[in-house]
Amino acid sequence: MRTQLKPKSVTTSIRSRLIILSAVVAFLLFSTTLYIQNLVDDSSNKTLIFVSNNQMLQQQVIVLKSTVQTVERNLYQFTLLQERNYYASLAGLSTNMVKQIEEVIANPLAQTRGELRQTAILLHNLLKQLREQVVVVTTMGLDRKQEASAINLLKTTVGDLFDAAQENIQVLESRLGDMTSGSVVDLVITQGVLSYFIWAFSLISYLILVGSYVTFEFSVRRPIMQVANALEAYGEEGHYAASLRTNTEETETLVRAFRKMQNQVASRQQRLESVLDNAGEGIITLNEKYTIETFNNAAQYVFAMGLDEVLSKPFSSLLVDEEKEKIITLLEQVHNLDTGSSETVFATMIGRRKSGETFPVSMKLSHLNLEGDEHFIVMAEDISERQAMMESLRHLAEHDSLTGLYNRQYFMDELDREVSRSHRNPAAKCALLYIDLDNFKFVNDTLGHIAGDKVLIEVTMLLNKRMRKGDLLGRLGGDEFGLLLYEIDREKAVLTAEFFRLQLAEYKFKYEGKVLDVGCTIGVALLEPNIDTKEDLLARADIACHIAKRLGKNRAYVYEDDDQENMDSMYADMGWARRIKNAIEDNHFVFACQPIVDTKTGDTASYEVLLRMKDGKRNYVMPAGFLPSAERFGLMIDIDRWIIGRAIEALASLQKDNEGMRYSINLSAKSICDDSILREIKALLDQFSLPPN
Repeated sequence: MRTQLKPKSVTTSIRSRLIILSAVVAFLLFSTTLYIQNLVDDSSNKTLIFVSNNQMLQQQVIVLKSTVQTVERNLYQFTLLQERNYYASLAGLSTNMVKQIEEVIANPLAQTRGELRQTAILLHNLLKQLREQVVVVTTMGLDRKQEASAINLLKTTVGDLFDAAQENIQVLESRLGDMTSGSVVDLVITQGVLSYFIWAFSLISYLILVGSYVTFEFSVRRPIMQVANALEAYGEEGHYAASLRTNTEETETLVRAFRKMQNQVASRQQRLESVLDNAGEGIITLNEKYTIETFNNAAQYVFAMGLDEVLSKPFSSLLVDEEKEKIITLLEQVHNLDTGSSETVFATMIGRRKSGETFPVSMKLSHLNLEGDEHFIVMAEDISERQAMMESLRHLAEHDSLTGLYNRQYFMDELDREVSRSHRNPAAKCALLYIDLDNFKFVNDTLGHIAGDKVLIEVTMLLNKRMRKGDLLGRLGGDEFGLLLYEIDREKAVLTAEFFRLQLAEYKFKYEGKVLDVGCTIGVALLEPNIDTKEDLLARADIACHIAKRLGKNRAYVYEDDDQENMDSMYADMGWARRIKNAIEDNHFVFACQPIVDTKTGDTASYEVLLRMKDGKRNYVMPAGFLPSAERFGLMIDIDRWIIGRAIEALASLQKDNEGMRYSINLSAKSICDDSILREIKALLDQFSLPPN
């Protein structure tokens, strides 16, 4: 989810500030430049006009002065010589003198300067008077009678006028000189003003530069440096307590992004630390020198050591001395893996706790390269319980839970190994004893399964106590044991089988005040070169045991080659035995009730219950097909028990409607001689409330 930025003022953006600052600077520069330009232009124009007018006026004054001097000189010459040609010249010069002063008065400089204008006007009046007096003098000079008066007038009035005119001309020259000096001063002042503006402009530019630097320093550089220092400190897991205050949009966005990143990193680091601290496996990190850098809670529990006790210590200190070189070799092997490889090295070693206790530890070692630094990650787990459990599972998988003997699977595997060994070494001798308890089923049926279990345990103890240490004893089935005899010939195998038969024949089972004989039948099969598989060897021992049972039980029988002819029929009988057991368990037997009719009345008073077996194809097998096999494998009592139970249950149901109904059933000789059958009949009659008659 993106964070919505709040509207910002235009002055909070660095870009807007730079734009505003640039506009202000441009305006100031333009205004200052324009002002200085106007000032320079105005000053230059005024100076040029002033200089031009001043020079013109000075020339006019010089000419005027020269004219006045010429008039004065010619007038004195005229009075001395009284030549008429001076008269015309004086008249023209006097007129020119007046015109020249009028030109001086008309000069713009004289027009604008009052002191000049006043002096020029005064001079103009003097020169007009002088012209008139010159005319008078010249006129009088032409008349000899008036010559003295002309000379007197020349010395008095005209001379004074000439002196006054000369003084005024000198005043004009003096004032023009002062004005020239003033123009120089004005020029100097103008230059000073220009210098002032130049310095002012330079100062303003400097202040603008300083302001720009300060703005950049506090608005950009310092916030960025704070964020950079905070990032560097945070990256090095340090602490940097910076306020990170900003007053621009860009740096504020940068700081907000940094704080968001910081919170995310902190949250992820916290989750990672939580995962590491709560991980089931001990996680240890090592540096390139194989010393411990981190040690999570699970590792502390596994090795029973605190974090302070292991930091900066060699990882090999967690293992027993014999494992130290091995772990260094493994770490070097991990180090040589390709960088970035996900390959992991597994190892099982012996760890050591703080107390000195040793224990098996499973390790997964991997290599990690971070920013050029090498690290090793070790995941350690205490596998003491796992190994104990595996040993227990292995024991359970290989042993019988009741007797503690090897089970059928392990016994068959050992038979397979022995048969393979005999193929490699035909001289190897071995014999298999197949031991079947004779009266175990009777104990189970009469005294219960607890008593039967006790029989199996006591028989196991008896066999274990009397067998050789190198031989192998296993439980192959409910009451069947297998004894594998190594390095034994036929004669000793027969003697051994007979020895065990006698031991079990003498064994008396005592339970709740009752004493029962158990006994056993033993089939013996020798491992001969013509035996190809373990199944062949076991089948021979099993067949020998069945032959011994058929011969009357409580005996040992050795398989002979002549018994090969009976194997096919024996296998067939074994198949029928399995089918009979399944039929009993799954109720695949059915009754065929043959009615028994009273010949006098013709009524059916009872039925003879006959037995049939369903073959799974909607056909029925007659008793002749399965009873011989049942007799050979001792299953007749089981069949009789099934018939008795179902017959009493069916008869009890029929007598609800026909009280006189009766069943006749056929029992085998073994059932008739078995007291337990009688007890079961009594119990069933009581259970279904069926009259015994």
